[in-house]
Amino acid sequence: MKKVILKSIFATMFGIISLTNSSAQEQENSFKNGVEINILFPIYPGNEYAAKYTRVLWQKDQLKGELLLGLNVHPEHFRETEGKFSDYALSTGYRQYFWKGLFVEYSQLNAFSSLKNHVTTGKDYNSFALVSTGTAGYKYSFGKSKRIYSIVQMGIAKVVYKDNPWPILEDNTLQKEVGETPFLYGGVQIGINF
Repeated sequence: MKKVILKSIFATMFGIISLTNSSAQEQENSFKNGVEINILFPIYPGNEYAAKYTRVLWQKDQLKGELLLGLNVHPEHFRETEGKFSDYALSTGYRQYFWKGLFVEYSQLNAFSSLKNHVTTGKDYNSFALVSTGTAGYKYSFGKSKRIYSIVQMGIAKVVYKDNPWPILEDNTLQKEVGETPFLYGGVQIGINF
């Protein structure tokens, strides 16, 4: 069900972007900073919140590079194959624009994760984790001032390091341990330039 919702949201957003006037897609030159929130995360994967600060590092015509600094919060919630999970992360990243609003992005999340009462071991785990993400997406600026914008992006993420790993199981049968595997990662951001 969550995959259907995610696909529907992305299809709608890309449809809106493709039907808009291309002159509205020109990158704004007067704004160097931005703040954006991910409006998809509370819905999918659910119970997650993320915000980013962006700063233009350089720009030449439609090519532009941005520094990203962010905060991701996963309040405590129950995962069927793990236990009571929570996660708080600071992120750093880079977004490279190529043509109009088309971009690729890399981010590194530095997270403190906590798992209480693991479903098979009953133990509590606290861990520092590094998560790498790679996405591609499109930025659409609204109105004449281009101060308000929306971003749709999709890619993959993977936990690349965890200093105190816990067993991660394949499904709720709790029979097969699979460990950390890559997962779909994306978002729908709403932001403001200043």
